[in-house]
Amino acid sequence: MEMNTKKTKSIVVTKNQEVPKINLTMERKSIKRIKNFIQLGHMSTEDAKSEVEIQRRIEIARSAFNNMSKVLTSSNFIITTRMKLVKCYVWSILLYGAETWTISKAIPKKIEAFEMWIYVRVLKISRTEHKTNEQVLEMMKTKITLSSVIKKIECEYFGHINKKWNTKTVARRKDEWEKEEEADQEICGWITSKIVWEHHIVTVLEWRKEESMTINLLRADGT
Repeated sequence: MEMNTKKTKSIVVTKNQEVPKINLTMERKSIKRIKNFIQLGHMSTEDAKSEVEIQRRIEIARSAFNNMSKVLTSSNFIITTRMKLVKCYVWSILLYGAETWTISKAIPKKIEAFEMWIYVRVLKISRTEHKTNEQVLEMMKTKITLSSVIKKIECEYFGHINKKWNTKTVARRKDEWEKEEEADQEICGWITSKIVWEHHIVTVLEWRKEESMTINLLRADGT
């Protein structure tokens, strides 16, 4: 594999306020250091935060809306149809890569402002009308939804990753638990597993406790 030193760039990603100075060389040539780069449509920055990428996505989505404004604001379509087009051609651009975003306190306000910007233009509301956000939402017959959509996307992505990890981990722990169970049965005659596999160890202990109480009651009855 050959690398082109002129096209190769380096970036240091850290959450520390002071970015460490690193000098990379290749074939005695210094590699240019950059503060951000775009890969697969997503911008990564030195501070490992998402503010720059989210703002960039908002502006790209705004540009997409302006390019289709004749259709998205046309009175020939009912509001429901126009919003379906907005979700298809504008929101999809904004939400690209949203599952990896780190949302700070200031970000939801920017997303809400952009969502209201869309609603105002879909309804063709002039600035001189001085409509409040509540009035605009009432006219749209909707609520602020983009922030909740982003949270849903992030939760679904986390659930997917967590499920994939747990499937492998639980399967491995189950095998270990079963092996430990067999060893304990040979030594003590009953389960005293020391490996915690989800809630099963609790279930086993509770079951043995009930069994012991039953045996004591039977002995007390003389049976």
